Amino acid sequence: MKINDVIAMILGLLGLMLAIWEYERFMGKLDWDETQDPWTYEVEREQYQEEALNTGLRVIIGLSSVVLGVLVYNHYRIVLELYKTKQKVDSYDTLKSAGLLKPMIIEVIYCLIHTPPGVNTVYTLTQHDGDVEYPLSTFIVILMLGRIYLIWRIFADYSSWNDERAEEICNSCLCDGGVNFAIKAELKESPYRIVFCVMFISIFIFGVALRTAERPFKGTSG
Repeated sequence: MKINDVIAMILGLLGLMLAIWEYERFMGKLDWDETQDPWTYEVEREQYQEEALNTGLRVIIGLSSVVLGVLVYNHYRIVLELYKTKQKVDSYDTLKSAGLLKPMIIEVIYCLIHTPPGVNTVYTLTQHDGDVEYPLSTFIVILMLGRIYLIWRIFADYSSWNDERAEEICNSCLCDGGVNFAIKAELKESPYRIVFCVMFISIFIFGVALRTAERPFKGTSG
């Protein structure tokens, strides 16, 4: 499970980084026109044009997303085998009877979200007395930022508070173990490290989301 989830995390975050790069290319490049007063933005590289590099990046992201979906399915399959080994479910249980099918389907569908080649739909909205063009990839990139959850799965796999020994101690003390217990234990043991990591990830996610959502307004606002 650890190997499977590490590969899934690397693949998911790599696809996210490539999607951000592809979006930056697709949005084109605006630069200051210093000859005008007041300065305004002018197009330096054509916007909303799918070049060969964009197409190549979208193909790579699509392939990585399909492999990521397979790894997510494999994760739930391993979880089912683990539950059977720990006798949390019966030996004849399936993903559906164990209650794992629905979350697996939702997660697989989510991990498959990406901008396919040739999909360059642009929506025009009126904001602040100007027309703002939002490409579909704007919303897709913001959705893909949620792939950061794969990091928390690694935390659950490698935390010493979520291993077999910790689970045995929790069971003997009539306490619920698992990821929630591990997070509370880590916060108790090293609160500053956990808070710093959460703050860093949050700043990155919301910073990229804000830039992605507001960038189309850059040319309209001047």
